[in-house]
Amino acid sequence: MPGRNCAVVGCSACQNRNRGLSFFRIRRPKNPEWESALVRAVNRCDASFNKDNASICSRHFKEECFQSGGKTGRILKEGSLPTEFMPVKSIVTPVIPARKPPAPRAAAEAPQRVHFYSFSEVRKAATDNLPAPWILVSSTEEQVVCGIVTEDFNSMKLKVTIERDFVARVQAIGLPARGYTSDIESTGLNSLLKSLFKKHVCPGVTEPEMQNLAGFPTGDGNKRYFRHVSYEVDGGAVGHKSTVRSTMCQLLLEESGVVCSQCRYTRTLLRGKLDRAAKAAKKPVSRHHPLHSMPSKTLVKELKATRKQNTDLQRELSKFKASLHNDSVEVPPTLHASMLSVMNTGKIDNPLQKLFWEEQCKAFNAGSKAEALQHMTHCVKQGFYICLVNLHCETTQMFFIPNQAFRIYMIVDEIKRAAEKFEDNQRFVVLLHDEMAIKSDQVFDKHSGELVGFVNATGSHEETVLATHALVFYVVGINTSLSSSLGFFGTQTVTADVLYPLFWKAVGLLETACNLKVIACTSDKATPNQRLYDLHGDGRDVCYKTKNLFALDREIYFFSDVPHLIKTVRNNLSNSGGGKRTRHLWLNGKHLLWSHIIDIYDRDVAGQLRRTKLTHDHVYLTPASVMNVKLAAQVLSYSVGKIMQEYGGPDCQETARFILLMDRFFDCLNTRSLTEGTNRRKNDLLPYRHVDDARFDFLAEFLDFFDTVEKCYCSASWQFHQN
Repeated sequence: MPGRNCAVVGCSACQNRNRGLSFFRIRRPKNPEWESALVRAVNRCDASFNKDNASICSRHFKEECFQSGGKTGRILKEGSLPTEFMPVKSIVTPVIPARKPPAPRAAAEAPQRVHFYSFSEVRKAATDNLPAPWILVSSTEEQVVCGIVTEDFNSMKLKVTIERDFVARVQAIGLPARGYTSDIESTGLNSLLKSLFKKHVCPGVTEPEMQNLAGFPTGDGNKRYFRHVSYEVDGGAVGHKSTVRSTMCQLLLEESGVVCSQCRYTRTLLRGKLDRAAKAAKKPVSRHHPLHSMPSKTLVKELKATRKQNTDLQRELSKFKASLHNDSVEVPPTLHASMLSVMNTGKIDNPLQKLFWEEQCKAFNAGSKAEALQHMTHCVKQGFYICLVNLHCETTQMFFIPNQAFRIYMIVDEIKRAAEKFEDNQRFVVLLHDEMAIKSDQVFDKHSGELVGFVNATGSHEETVLATHALVFYVVGINTSLSSSLGFFGTQTVTADVLYPLFWKAVGLLETACNLKVIACTSDKATPNQRLYDLHGDGRDVCYKTKNLFALDREIYFFSDVPHLIKTVRNNLSNSGGGKRTRHLWLNGKHLLWSHIIDIYDRDVAGQLRRTKLTHDHVYLTPASVMNVKLAAQVLSYSVGKIMQEYGGPDCQETARFILLMDRFFDCLNTRSLTEGTNRRKNDLLPYRHVDDARFDFLAEFLDFFDTVEKCYCSASWQFHQN
């Protein structure tokens, strides 16, 4: 209604003058309680105030009090009250706080009773009134000694010594009892003796095989346990009883026959020492082992073994000398000279035969046999050709060679042996596959003896198709440290139709032969891998899982490797306005340029304080640094994004926002351990505990963000031209 004014005291808002404000009536026929609350909030009692036609402007309400009304403008939510820019009383009546309840007082301590006023009273009590079976051992002006003798009356089971300062010190079986020193002036002599009589002595470690592992107490205080020996007299014969105790043994316990916790820990240490000694006895003695620390039994055993070995060697040497004497043929000097001349000519056309002959000449002319080890390098090359021979024999089936060069089932057997000890929850694994580029046409350096690679030494010029990549299948345990290569295949560029049967063959080997449970498959975003995932779907939507053909109650989930995604994003960003200049990214009217990151690096280099981890390899990419995941993660990191956001200027804000989102995305999907998030104080690195985790909402919003980037890039009205 024209001319509507705000009813709040001191507010000059008018509908005619303030076009941007909304005015809301106080009158609410459908909600009388809300109407009364609005009247109380306005707090006017003058005659000019009429609640039927009074209004309140929108500046007195918070933003969350409104809801969008479409064409009608803003609508006030029901129950909202004005709280902004309201009048304040000039004189505020202070409210006297309520009186605090009285603080509770601690009860007064009861007076302590004193049993003895002088040491003579202690001596009198020890002489006249000792509870059985305690006896008085000695009583002097300096101390009083009471004790309990053993059943054979040969030693003291318990002994209490009271000094002139009324401090009683307790000993059990001749050892001081820890924690039983008390003041009899307050506790009383009879009370102390009766409580000690109810205690039981800790038996300690009594196993016979452990007694010799502990030494007698020396008083240095560095040992954890010691050997305690007590002597007994039985029928005139003196015997002894050995026990190993901890230096922190409690000695006196409440229950009989129970070993204290310190002695139980000592038993564990001694048992481990016994096990280590037993394992060491089974191992062969090293020739560097000192003889003075070796047991006599081991010395005798090693001496017998050495004598037997020497006897066998002498027998073999005698046989060899006899064979050499009977079968050897002496070469005449003329023939010897002819052989040397043939060796020195070196006229051999075949490179393989020439290499072999040169190595034989080196071994023949060498004074020692150390250079003969160079033949091992040649044997590696010969082993390569043996593999070709085995393959030819297997395909032609001319004859059977039982010793093949490579058996894939040997790797499966190793994984199977490692998985035999796993529990049910430890059998879940992830299957990874990737292609690696391999090199060809490498050579063998005959002068340095270094094996660089292989060449075709057969003399044949037949063209053969060489593999350019190696497809590797790798298995990794989720709850275990299992990490092993399952197999590899030579390829040029693998396709999805070739990858499909190989993938399910690998799953079948793990599920059936190794008894493992494959629940996920991880690879990069190469086109054959994406086609492989699409082959498992219906073609209508993105396929991210499929039924496990070897366990229909479980599914296999497909994952794209996050480090590969980070490298791809970094490489695309490096070509935006820089590098190859193949793209020019654009978002919300701002450029996403690689030069923004170069500016941050240049400022760090110019200043003395390095704010980021950026180096020359981070910003000026080479073929090696392009494949480095660590460099990509440090470029798209939180520190780079924050520095760019604070000091980069308005043109860099969208680039900084993009870097911060990529850093959080990498943290959400690249947690390495359960404690990494706590140690680095980043919540995105914490383990996922429940399905309502807020990071799942962020990942959904992150996908929408990429849709926005694509729309902004495709709908840009300008075109980028490289000068």
